[in-house]
Amino acid sequence: RLPEDFTVETLLSKHPSRPYNKNIADIFFKAGFIEAWGRGIAKIINGFIHEGLDAPVFQATMGGILVTIKRRVSDGSVSNHQKKYADKDKDNDTVRVTDNVTDNVTDNVTDKVTDNVVDNVTDNVTDNVTENVTENRQKVIIALLKQSPDISTSSLAKQLNVARRTIARDIDNLKQIGLLYRIGPDKGGYWQINDPD
Repeated sequence: RLPEDFTVETLLSKHPSRPYNKNIADIFFKAGFIEAWGRGIAKIINGFIHEGLDAPVFQATMGGILVTIKRRVSDGSVSNHQKKYADKDKDNDTVRVTDNVTDNVTDNVTDKVTDNVVDNVTDNVTDNVTENVTENRQKVIIALLKQSPDISTSSLAKQLNVARRTIARDIDNLKQIGLLYRIGPDKGGYWQINDPD
């Protein structure tokens, strides 16, 4: 569904991005799947137009959003036999266009992700792309902080075999969701865990 103050017109014009899950959106942004916030719909429409297809039609309906993708229909009357083969040709055209769009999107995404991963290998970006890996690592961080509340991020990084920056990012996420608080300064302070159990 659209955000409360959005209309279809807002969606189709330049607009701010309002992701429902900001953590997942942030991970995809850092991994290079999102190059700029609020441009996805425009890129979809431009992709259709670039392939010579009608742009999808967006409608707000029944509390959600309906996207209609129009098929090409040939003009003139045809026999059932011709229609059968024309339908197969249309299906083949649809498959070809879908394959072209998929290939273009896959190539662009693959190039961006590959470039981003190569640029950030030392930061273990690949660990952050998969939500489960990050979530499991954060659970291990909490367990290690319970055992040793004054442990440094460098020690955590060494024990988990990841970059210190990755641990710092995980700790920032844990602080943002209220599971972790820092008591005192970086040197001489300790971590307080807000354990809901």
